[in-house]
Formats: sequence, C-alpha cells, structure tokens
Amino acid sequence: MNRLPVLFLAFTVLLLIGCGIAVPAPDVAQPTETSELCHLPPAPTEEGLLSVEGQRAFLMDHFDQWAFADPYYEPWFYTFTDLDHNGRLEVIAASTQGSGIFTYAECWEMNDAFNGLHHCSPEQDEWDAWPELIMESAPCYFDRSTGLYHYLFTDLTRDDAAHYYESPMDVCLADGQLTKTPLAFRETEYTNPDTVPVILCKDANGNPISEQDYNIAVKRAFSGLEKARLDMEWMQVSMPGTEPD
Repeated sequence: MNRLPVLFLAFTVLLLIGCGIAVPAPDVAQPTETSELCHLPPAPTEEGLLSVEGQRAFLMDHFDQWAFADPYYEPWFYTFTDLDHNGRLEVIAASTQGSGIFTYAECWEMNDAFNGLHHCSPEQDEWDAWPELIMESAPCYFDRSTGLYHYLFTDLTRDDAAHYYESPMDVCLADGQLTKTPLAFRETEYTNPDTVPVILCKDANGNPISEQDYNIAVKRAFSGLEKARLDMEWMQVSMPGTEPD
C-alpha cells in the first residue's frame, strides 16, 4: 500500500493515552469479574529518554512511516498504546474492509533508544486477517507468572450474507512481536430463514467441540489471570482536500 506523503493530518477523534494494569490477584482460578480502567505506567525518567508526551510527539513527527493512503476505499485508523507496559509506546494501524468484514493491522513500537520505530507485527498476506481491533475498549488479562498482558478481541468474517465465521482471539505483544492466537472457532450458516441455523464449533486446534464448550473457551484460556480493561481512542489520517468518514 502507498504511504502518505508528509502533508498534514485530519483527526476525527482524540489520541489514545496507553493503558496499564493495577488490579489485585484473584483468589480463585478464574478471571476476576470486576474491571478497572487502565492507566499508563510511569514514563521513563532516565536522562535522555522521552516522556510519554515526547514519544507521542515523536510518533506524530514520523507519521509517514506508519500512515496509509486512500481514506475512502480503504480507510485506516490509528491509536497509541503501551500493550506490553514497557514504557515505550506503540502505534497500531487498523482497517476493516469489504463485505467480508476483514480487518488488517500493522504495529510499530518505539525502539530501545527512543529514536526510531520497530515494526512489531508480522508480514501478512491478503487472507491474513486480524480480529476487529477498532473498538473503544477490550478486556485485558495479566499473567503475573509470565509478566504478559493478553487482550481479547473477536474476529468476525463472512463469505456471504448467510455464512459467518467467528473466533475470539488473544492479542499479545511480547519480545517486540505482536501476535494473535485463536481460542476457538464457530461457523454459522443460515440455510433457511424458517429453520435454525447450522452451527459448527472447533477448539483452537481445529477439533470439533460443542457450542457450550465454545462459549466458555475464553474463560478457560484466561483462567486465574488478573482482569482489567484496555481503553482506546482512534484517529484517522487523510490527504489534503479529502474528508474522512
């Protein structure tokens, strides 16, 4: 895809200030039911390193490295986060496209020296879709044993108006790499408006399971982890003379 030339930005919403976790460990082996707002962890204070505001300014100054063109046919939205809570901000670019509801995403993180960007999402082909990331918020699960933060998003696609595919996904940024891991799969086909739909479910390995097992796949995957919430605000970049939706 073509990169935007360094011209100007048109914002449709405010920029995100990233999130963190601050909840007590649960007493039982299941996700906690209460959800708390996330807050950005303390900014680096070592001499020469950028503050959060400094990082945001650096990312905006280098938007030509992460912004995509064509705001009409393929609108792209952007948000700033700190998914792994290492004090270095990321910028996530995401676009949900077409009647198939395919979402594509790219992610960059401030490097260790705070003077450049590290591309932390894998190269993807036409069919390598992400879950719907362009949300106001998402559940977050902290694994104290590994120090990793797991974010729950849902991938919903379709190949016609009556055939849907759904999968809850674990999105995690670890060791500079952003990954997405399906937790289960559900396929729904509406064969006749007068009959119940045909539903087929599979586990993360592709083995058939019941719909009941599908419905508790998330609870099983994050059992015992500390739960909070990631809040996101998205912006849109447009070319001079265009108006984003």
